[in-house]
Amino acid sequence: MTEDHRLFIRGFSTEETAVNVAAFVEEAGFKVVDSFVVYDKETRQSRGFGFVSLSPESDVAEAIKTLNGKSLRKRELQVSIALPRPQRDHQRTNNNLTPESEFGSPGPGGRVENLPTVPNSRNGPEIFSLGAKTK
Repeated sequence: MTEDHRLFIRGFSTEETAVNVAAFVEEAGFKVVDSFVVYDKETRQSRGFGFVSLSPESDVAEAIKTLNGKSLRKRELQVSIALPRPQRDHQRTNNNLTPESEFGSPGPGGRVENLPTVPNSRNGPEIFSLGAKTK
């Protein structure tokens, strides 16, 4: 799917879901391939905007013309073509992250895997000591 068939839709209620937004676009006569609503990480509510990918056969300009300014549950929507997502710079000075590794260097002890979710007093000291064995 190319970026030029993706719509950016904003202005809908925080109660809307990706399914609701996709249905709204399909009711207007456009074939939806995928839809995505952006949620707030803390409140887990919709932030009132999202993206809808149309099929290559759909006329994106016509979709924008048809949907922009329409109401979804009494909320006026703003519809435009979605801009390509900018490349993220993975280098962060505070975490020593590099473009090669999103998670940074494993450090002098190597990569630590399969740690218990809650260390207890029996295995805690050996897991977190510098001499712990790693896989």
